[in-house]
Amino acid sequence: MAAHAAASGAEPFPVLDSNPFSDCRGTMPMGLATIVTMLVYVAVPLSKGFLYFTEVLFWIDVVFALLSCFGVPLFMYSSSLAA
Repeated sequence: MAAHAAASGAEPFPVLDSNPFSDCRGTMPMGLATIVTMLVYVAVPLSKGFLYFTEVLFWIDVVFALLSCFGVPLFMYSSSLAA
């Protein structure tokens, strides 16, 4: 399929090709959630100082998740209107 799209000159997903990091937007919150979970189970019982650090990382993860949940579809929709 990719060879056919390359041969015809048409990109299958032109909106996603505009930004090289577009496929990473959804994976960043999932990876950070894994790190936060590991910190909750391992580091917080060792030291209560990690509790605040883990809470800050959790809220950063929430912001990333909301941006990827609502920002990516909005970006794709607005890019398709401009094209």
